[in-house]
Amino acid sequence: MALSTFSIFYYGYTVNAGNKFINFDEGAGELTAQIEIGSYTLTEILVKIKTAMDAVGTDTYTVTVDRDTRIITIASDGTFSLLLSTGSQVGSSPFSLLGFTSGADTASAASHAGDEASGFSYKPQFILQDFTDSDNWQEAIDSSVNESATGSLEVVNFGTRFFTEFSFKFISNLSQDHTIIKNNPTGLADAQVFLREITTKNPVEIMFDISDRATFKKIVLESTPSSSTGTAYKLKELTGKNLPGYYEINNLKFRVFP
Repeated sequence: MALSTFSIFYYGYTVNAGNKFINFDEGAGELTAQIEIGSYTLTEILVKIKTAMDAVGTDTYTVTVDRDTRIITIASDGTFSLLLSTGSQVGSSPFSLLGFTSGADTASAASHAGDEASGFSYKPQFILQDFTDSDNWQEAIDSSVNESATGSLEVVNFGTRFFTEFSFKFISNLSQDHTIIKNNPTGLADAQVFLREITTKNPVEIMFDISDRATFKKIVLESTPSSSTGTAYKLKELTGKNLPGYYEINNLKFRVFP
């Protein structure tokens, strides 16, 4: 089964000791919020920012994103400034990851929007192939089947896992028609970056229809043909099909989260 639409992935929202501090000022001096270290989806990082800023500020914060542009907006019920240049921990801030790249402190206001898209995106050049929807693939967690003396069967489990699977085809730097295969002069490098990200088991968001970015699923790579743990990948050049310069990777299995 194949999809009938092109897809897009959002990824790269990793917070560590080197980018966890948000310096901001509600008018009485610098405050420092600390985002919890971890790897998140776009949706999850918004919650983490709000939680961190609410914990140290007196205002209540709202963090939203335009899902078409990935521009993040941080707002409050008061006024505040983001200390992009003068913050005491500006060298360990997530501002560039979040798209706040102007380099100058923002003027005090109730709302601040990023200058650029946050995080990263990957757009496969060809419609995903060999697709299995998560509605069609599920398994019980730690299930066991108990049989009574009368022959009755009881299934005991701790929930259900859902999976999806698909293949990336026709990855290439070569010029394309941009209709059947999307043109991307850095197509191979973009795919390699994305595959390196997902083989670290970091979560990503997938929008199966690029024109509907409000509909998405959180997924984590479960396995690849090269690795049962999903920690390795192998791109295959299609020289056997007389298509040098074109690559593919098949049957990537992802766990789907609610």
